[in-house]
Amino acid sequence: MDPKRLEEKITPRTRAVTPVHMCGQPCDMDPILEIARRHNLLVIQDAAHAPGAEYRGRKLGEIGDVVIYSFQQCKNMSTLGEGGTVNCLPPYRAMGHGEGECPVSEKTTSKFVTLPLCPRLSESDMDELVEGIKRVLGRT
Repeated sequence: MDPKRLEEKITPRTRAVTPVHMCGQPCDMDPILEIARRHNLLVIQDAAHAPGAEYRGRKLGEIGDVVIYSFQQCKNMSTLGEGGTVNCLPPYRAMGHGEGECPVSEKTTSKFVTLPLCPRLSESDMDELVEGIKRVLGRT
């Protein structure tokens, strides 16, 4: 994703920005995040080809709103078939991850979104996914 061209691509219908990190190399996230915040857009990273990669000393999974990993057979981390994960970052941090325990309370557990398992998502399914993520992040 070229941050210099990102802003000209944003329309009134744009709801999210999806940088795709490739070959272990992260996108230039600082300008992408700044542009997304200025337009009140979600940042949904595709890090399937960059697991463990860092941007300015931070893991890609610590940046933005959502990070998606695919485990399809040609990805860096494979399940020898299909699969993936969608991690909503702020609720994940709110659970105290990395502090040795995960506090259980309505405040943290209510932030989980369980989506149906679908091998292919339609455009309306993607709209529903984005709306669900926005609800979790409190951006409705």
